[in-house]
Amino acid sequence: MNGDKTIISITSGTIIRAILLVLGVAILFYLRDLLLVIITAIVLASSLEPAVHWFAKFQIPRIPAVLISYVLMASFFVVFVYFFVPPLLDEAITFIGNLPDQLTTLGLANSPGALLTSDFVDFSSLFSLQNFFSEFQSVISGSSGGLISAASVLFGGALSFALIFVLSFSQTYHNNC
Repeated sequence: MNGDKTIISITSGTIIRAILLVLGVAILFYLRDLLLVIITAIVLASSLEPAVHWFAKFQIPRIPAVLISYVLMASFFVVFVYFFVPPLLDEAITFIGNLPDQLTTLGLANSPGALLTSDFVDFSSLFSLQNFFSEFQSVISGSSGGLISAASVLFGGALSFALIFVLSFSQTYHNNC
């Protein structure tokens, strides 16, 4: 440095922009649940749009096409959750329950030159993935009694679910009107 001084000036406009940025982030954080509902509704409406266009090829009016698309999507979701998720969780629970024995049998744990040390095996007793999956399965199984209760668990509440449905239905219906 040859005696050159760097001057940093912070104007009132910079301070106002910083305050507005902090306020904007705070407002977005406060409204994050609403923003997630709106984004979910937009994604849902966008995903149903091709099906509605397909129905339009067969001269089916837009409202019945949207309703049929929702019924088909909801049916697929219910069938998926009811028939696919519980067996998948059963297999995951069995796999995780047998994992320590399998690692020991294969020589990957608790033996000289093993890839996993005994500290790792001891860590598994502190956090049990098997208990996690068992609890998750009980939540899914308990909520599979009704579509509304399963959707409420998934979307974080019945009001959010209804709002997502209404917004996405409206967006899908009014997209080409």
